[in-house]
Amino acid sequence: MSTLSTKQKRRRLIVITVLAMISLPTAIVFTGSAIKNRPEAPLKTSPNPVPVVSIVSVQPQAHQARLRGSGEARARYELTLTADVSGRVVSIAPELETGQRVGAKSELAKIDSVAYLQGVASARQMLAEAQVALQQELHESERALAEWKQAGLDNSEATPLLLRKPQMKAARARAEQARAQLQQAEQDLAHTQVQAPFDAIVTERHVSPGQYVRVGDPLATLYSIDSIEVRIGLSQQQWLLFPPVETLLGTRVTLSGAQGQRWLGKIIRVDQHIDRNSRQRSLVVSVQDPLQQTIPLIPGTFLKAEFAGGKVDDILAVPASSLMSNGRILHVDASNRLAVLQVSVIFQQDGTLYVRSTDPSVSLKSLRVLTAPLPSYVAGLAVISKAPEEIVSR
Repeated sequence: MSTLSTKQKRRRLIVITVLAMISLPTAIVFTGSAIKNRPEAPLKTSPNPVPVVSIVSVQPQAHQARLRGSGEARARYELTLTADVSGRVVSIAPELETGQRVGAKSELAKIDSVAYLQGVASARQMLAEAQVALQQELHESERALAEWKQAGLDNSEATPLLLRKPQMKAARARAEQARAQLQQAEQDLAHTQVQAPFDAIVTERHVSPGQYVRVGDPLATLYSIDSIEVRIGLSQQQWLLFPPVETLLGTRVTLSGAQGQRWLGKIIRVDQHIDRNSRQRSLVVSVQDPLQQTIPLIPGTFLKAEFAGGKVDDILAVPASSLMSNGRILHVDASNRLAVLQVSVIFQQDGTLYVRSTDPSVSLKSLRVLTAPLPSYVAGLAVISKAPEEIVSR
């Protein structure tokens, strides 16, 4: 086979180049037309999903009311013991210190009694002299009456002064006065021994040995230990949930502290007035022998109280998370859309609200209440409702 000459190769290259240049515009036109006429791809749209909500089915029925209040534990008696007589403090009992327990009638301090011993002796002397004077007047009165009779005179004509009746009355009054003065002197002498009026805890000592005290000066502050009382203030709405007041006395009440401690008390008094400041009416719960409890109950402890009230009809028990900030709850209607119900809270207990509808136009039989509505949920929104356990299991 013969080899092509250089001149033939050049001619073939020129022909190929010309053909390529002629076909290029045609290819460009064809490609543009194909792109232009290509069908458009369908747009992918994300559908708005129907939210799945957690609901609980409730219906109006009667529930036992449980009421809560709070108050401070206070001793039944709180006393600042003061001096009843003046004098110098000659001794103080070792128990007269903060936190010490003292028994009723135990001696806490002693005031110098010399002047009061003298007062008792002087009062006794005055009483003895007054009694002698009275006896003398009695004798004189009897003698005057006897002399009048010996003279044969009629008793009706004798004047009281002649028979010494006024003198005898005055002498008797002086004897009674002297006796009262002796009693006062003996009482003052007894007050030189300062005693605890009841079983108590010393919370503060105000006096020292050698200190001179006057009548009314504070000696010590005492708290009684026989019982603790807690005054619980309740609103008028809460009182409406109680049974009659006369049935409350003796009712057991559970008291709890900030750390979960628990004590059992009972209602001993119910106020018959409303406090002007708090606009609340109070009841008083008592705990006997507070320091002998398994966990001692100390005055000043802040306590929460829980009471059993009466039964309340036609109320709904819903989770506390169901209540929205505007005092409403959301529920799912028959068409699976959200509906709004305005309610008022009657009482609450352990994360459950007991509410009543405030819309008289709504007839309640059974509701599917949202357990945790979002702020974006509005009435009329279509939803898929499921029980909480169904949502968790998904």
